[in-house]
Amino acid sequence: MKFSVYQAPVSNTVPAGTLTAEELFKVISGKGIDTPRLAGLTRCVINAQNEYNTAILLNARGRLSTKELQRRKGLIFPYVTIGGVFSPTRKADNLQRASGLLTIDIDHLTDTESVFHQLAQDQLLPLVLLFHSPTAGIKIVLDINRQETPYSQTYTRFANYLYTAYGITSDPAPKNIAAATYIPYDPDCIYKTTVLSP
Repeated sequence: MKFSVYQAPVSNTVPAGTLTAEELFKVISGKGIDTPRLAGLTRCVINAQNEYNTAILLNARGRLSTKELQRRKGLIFPYVTIGGVFSPTRKADNLQRASGLLTIDIDHLTDTESVFHQLAQDQLLPLVLLFHSPTAGIKIVLDINRQETPYSQTYTRFANYLYTAYGITSDPAPKNIAAATYIPYDPDCIYKTTVLSP
């Protein structure tokens, strides 16, 4: 289950390589780093998160617009395309191999930590990764290897489940298999190996 990884900025659509879900967990959490490549990517992610946290403070103090905050996020964070491996560039038509994974992005939560803990315990979600996004939302990576429906329909089914079960609305952007998922630093990232398909 590999997917493409890209260096910042998000306008860069040429992959820098691939990662597995376990490697992404190591980079996001900073735990179990076992190669120089992952160590370098983790340092990059931590630096980006620190820079972005400063921008969030500036935004809160009225010194930086929300639009500029979003622009900076796209400039500093490396990212992945959880849906699969793309070549030569990131776009749906260039999918070389599907990963069997799907990202759900949840923003604008009033109680992020409560939702995070509820999702971590949800037995109906084939959860692989759960982590906080750079913008205080939540990213959910699901194992969809056993799904028979197309990627976008599978996304809609899980988004509908989250709305019905928790009353939360998912960002529709990750419905596109080539959607970018920023890599934040989150030491509380959860990685579940038991749901991975053989």
